[in-house]
Amino acid sequence: MFTLFQQLPAELRCQIWLAAMPQPRLVHLQEKVTEKWATEEFDRDICPTFLDLYEIDDGMDLETFVLEMEKLGEDDEELALDWKYQICYARTTIPAYHKIDPELQYFRQILGPVVREYNEKWQKQLERYGFTSSISRPVLPLHLLQDCSEADTVFNEARRGHLWSSCPIPALLQTCKESRQMMELAGYELTFRTRTSASRTWFNSRHDILYLTPDLNAWGPESYGSIGLDGGPWNIGQLAPSDLNRVKCLALGDVFDFGRKCLLAAVRLFRNLKEVLLVISHSESTENQKHHPSRKRDRWDHVELEKDLWGYLDAEAVDVYTNIPHFVHNARRALDFLLAICSDEKKMRYRQFQSSEDWGFWPQLTGEIEEWLQRQKEGTQANGGMKWSVPKVRIVHAVTRAQAKEIMWNRFLHTGILWEAENEGKLFEAGEPNRRP
Repeated sequence: MFTLFQQLPAELRCQIWLAAMPQPRLVHLQEKVTEKWATEEFDRDICPTFLDLYEIDDGMDLETFVLEMEKLGEDDEELALDWKYQICYARTTIPAYHKIDPELQYFRQILGPVVREYNEKWQKQLERYGFTSSISRPVLPLHLLQDCSEADTVFNEARRGHLWSSCPIPALLQTCKESRQMMELAGYELTFRTRTSASRTWFNSRHDILYLTPDLNAWGPESYGSIGLDGGPWNIGQLAPSDLNRVKCLALGDVFDFGRKCLLAAVRLFRNLKEVLLVISHSESTENQKHHPSRKRDRWDHVELEKDLWGYLDAEAVDVYTNIPHFVHNARRALDFLLAICSDEKKMRYRQFQSSEDWGFWPQLTGEIEEWLQRQKEGTQANGGMKWSVPKVRIVHAVTRAQAKEIMWNRFLHTGILWEAENEGKLFEAGEPNRRP
């Protein structure tokens, strides 16, 4: 222990604290919902009967009505009968203490035309005909409450809860007063509040990476999301606009089909992004279970410590040949992944091994995404939309240190095999068939 540290000049101590700042952290943000959707109360007090939603022709009995609906099918329900629009009322208990927050208007201003396609049955606005007004619009659009089927959307956009992360707090924030002050000056602050709770997560927008993943129960009865606000599966709609605008680097998890509409919504909401990491794989970790058996684990069975944080590793074409079963969660996704990657064999050829250049699918894909985002930006701003930045796109694996070493070793082995096979193929073409296996 260096006991003379306090006797060093203050400037030197500050530089030492900054040099000891942790690596850029992959801060995985999660939501804890503190109220549940009251299904029974909703059915009893809010949801009207099914027949009340429609104006049934005089003389049509229930059996005839059901038969007519079955003939038309679910997609043609609104064509069968006149839809009677109703605005749901909501008690303060459904959802509990429901309040309209002005910050919801931020999402409507940016993504309103993208998230919801307007229907001619909804009331037309004067702005559609060139009129403007100094009076502010409603914080929640009327079509959000057009009928009682949207009440669950209201709950998801105004529910009570808080955001948290399993990423450990940097030790220097808890070492002493001086180190904490230096970390705060370097950019660490409590961030990511919701509309109903204060900030709880330490984050450095200049240094750290915000990591968002879809809900584990995205298709289950206990799922919570904000797709009505953010147009995607990553629950961005629960974040405050002031926090969204501070994030510079964003990682989006469980991406393997590269849906551009969801990506566009995320990029437009964050606005000031410099880099987006599309995480195509995040495997479970087992290497530190023996050393920390009693510590709480994250969803990937990993005990995250400051010396063993989650990080990322850029994907390369050779990974497709070596690590598909290791990275992809199930057989169906593995098959989809292989079909997507191997659709063009020429794109998957690994060239120039000696210069470590990955030429093929991933660089071409990220280039296409960036060009598409740039075209969307130009179109948005030409129509008077809010400004946002086009970030650099990278395809990555979320890994621990041990997993990164394993991937790099597999790359070394299999890239050498591919390089040797390619050279032997060239020799075969030059007239030496005996060198080809």
